[in-house]
Amino acid sequence: MTEEFFDPAWVRTGEFDLSKDDRNSTRTIRVRKALEELEGRSFRLAPIRADHSVKVRSGRASTYYLREGDRECVEAQYYMTLDRACRTLSLGVSIEKGHTHADAEPDGKMDATWDWPRFARMTPARLVALLSAASAALAGRPVALVVESHWNNDDEPTGERRDTVSFVFDGDRCLMRAVPVTAAYVVQYLREIDTRTDWWADVWIVADFTEEEVGKLTPEAVAQALFAFRSLRNAIRARRRSR
Repeated sequence: MTEEFFDPAWVRTGEFDLSKDDRNSTRTIRVRKALEELEGRSFRLAPIRADHSVKVRSGRASTYYLREGDRECVEAQYYMTLDRACRTLSLGVSIEKGHTHADAEPDGKMDATWDWPRFARMTPARLVALLSAASAALAGRPVALVVESHWNNDDEPTGERRDTVSFVFDGDRCLMRAVPVTAAYVVQYLREIDTRTDWWADVWIVADFTEEEVGKLTPEAVAQALFAFRSLRNAIRARRRSR
């Protein structure tokens, strides 16, 4: 019998441990099915380990993406991930920016089929309206917009440079490191990232749930929380399906 609720222990370990679930009806599969009922469309469930490996064993993963198509990175995807350091479950949408320089690898070269360009062109007013709608659907819970960008750089000790910036939209305020900023500033930052032809970027727009809250979430409640970001995802995807 599949467990009814998400396990708060997952937040402490940073892994969705589904090893004791019915393989045909794991809690994450139930999230997918419930989301499909809400959306009226089909999704693929893609697990990722904390080390970014797609080889997930024994029903353990740190992140799950739910997407319509079979191509990674191209579309705005529903997203659920565990943060062991912060002890939170984050639910929302993920968008990725690929490379656009001439000698980019084919798999990572962004073209017109990617959803990022629509997201990068979003106006401040539109962004605020969509994030406010998501927050309202989640009973006023704050929504975070996290941007992680990186590029290969031999001058760096790790061989790459990585920048991470977080914005929190809470009611009528937008904060960056506890400092108030405007939505226009956020959009300007995203557009500046968009001009970096040899940089990759990941954007996560999420609401966070604490360890205590996670233990009270059914898979269906998780799907409902993801569905709160539907208007945002549809605006980025222009309501089209992947092929």
